[in-house]
This record gives sequence, structure tokens and C-alpha cells, in this order.
Amino acid sequence: SSWSPATIANAERAWGTYLAFLAKQQNLDPNALLESRMEEKAIVRFAEWRIESASLSTASFQINAIFNFVRAVTAGNPPAWLRDFKLNIEERFRLYLCERPEPPSPAELAWAGFELMQEGQRIEHENALRAACVFRDGLMIALTAFQGFRRRELVNLCVERNLVRADEGWQ
Repeated sequence: SSWSPATIANAERAWGTYLAFLAKQQNLDPNALLESRMEEKAIVRFAEWRIESASLSTASFQINAIFNFVRAVTAGNPPAWLRDFKLNIEERFRLYLCERPEPPSPAELAWAGFELMQEGQRIEHENALRAACVFRDGLMIALTAFQGFRRRELVNLCVERNLVRADEGWQ
């Protein structure tokens, strides 16, 4: 089968991450055959580590990529346990996605932002620095509810340059 360059790169990167994990565990013999690195216990430990250190989605993605790598180096015949393990991780991820709570709506985010801004104005006389931080956080939340920003764009916003007062509001 023919794979896209991205699929190949993902498989190589995931295998490299797995090998780095083995090395960190002092379980990487540079003279060992490739088959000995496809040990079920080690790959399961790797997946558990990825779930713990990153997320279930990262683990699912990397196990799928490792499966693709192994499939490529075994001429399309990976071990059955690896196929089953990959399907198990994917199913866990699907269930996780079904159980996640709904994200807040843009209106709910905007309202939360406005409430923080009001809180910042209310406590301004108590602690000016804390009030400014609370107001800033509320403003960032409210702005992102209405307009998607990249982190750099949001950090670089500047009053009077990007946000200009116009009559009763800002633009």
C-alpha cells in the first residue's frame, strides 16, 4: 500500500519516541533485533506512560502510528496482539470522547469573561495589580469567545493599536 508522507513521518516519529522510552527505561539493546523490540509488555508500558504523561488521545495516536511502523517492517503482518491492543486503545479513546462534557458555548464563555472583567473593576481599590490581571483574563476570555485567536495574536493585542475606542465601545 502507498502511504502519505505524513503517515510515514508519524510512524517514524512514534517509533522513535518508543525507542527513546525504551532507552530511558534502560531497556534498549542496540544490538537487539527489531522483533525483540516489539515486545507486548514494553509497548503496553509505553502506552500507559503516554496516557499518564500526555493523554489518551496521544497514546491512541502513537500506538496507531507504531502499529503502522510495525506493519511496514513486517511486510503487512504485525503481531495479532498488537492489532488487538491498537483496537482496544482506539475503543477507549472513542468511549472517552463520548463521555466528555460539552464545551461551553461562545455565549457562556463571553459571559464568564464579562463577569471576570466586572470582578476586576470591583476589586480595583483593594489590589490594583490583581484587579488588572483579573480584568485582563476576563477580556481575553470574552474576546476569544467572539473571535478565535492564536496564542501569539492574543498576547500581542494592544489597546489603542488593535483595540480602538469607538463611540460607546471598542473595535
